[in-house]
This record gives sequence, C-alpha cells and structure tokens, in this order.
Amino acid sequence: MFGLDVKEKKRKAKMTMLTREQEWSPSAIEVIQRTLVGGCIISSHPQHPGVVVVFRELSGDEIKQLQAALPAFKMSAKVIQGFDNPELPFVPSFI
Repeated sequence: MFGLDVKEKKRKAKMTMLTREQEWSPSAIEVIQRTLVGGCIISSHPQHPGVVVVFRELSGDEIKQLQAALPAFKMSAKVIQGFDNPELPFVPSFI
C-alpha cells in the first residue's frame, strides 16, 4: 500500500519549470531561493543548462517577483504535474 501512495504522490506532484535561453548561473539560482517565501527545492541538470525545476507550483505573483528580482534573465515559467511528465527534459533530482 505504501508504494502505491508514493507513486500517486509522484503522479500528482506539481512543479514549476523555469526556462531561459542561457544557462542559469549559481547566483541566479540563489536569488530564486531567496526570493521565494517559504523556501524551495530546485533541481537542474548539466545537459539542460537553461532549465531549472522548482519543487512546488509557483503563483503568478511569485513568478512576477522572480522576474523583478532577475530582470536581465528573460525566463518563462510553466507548471508541470507529475514526475513522469514528458514536458520535463530531465528527471528532477529531488525525487
């Protein structure tokens, strides 16, 4: 029963994928972590340097705060549901 519960949680989990054309710098990732109230877990992958995945669904206001905190980083944000979602370019390391 426990295994099914974990699978269901992974299928229903919501994340926000932040993408940009250039690589995310470590300092930009730190700004994301400091800007989001309540903290967050972020995953990235060296083969996809323009993508970071935040392990929670960000609100429109939170995305606007990130864009204001990182004005030089033209980014897009998309909420993704499920760790097996084909829109994720990599399996996030927080699972």
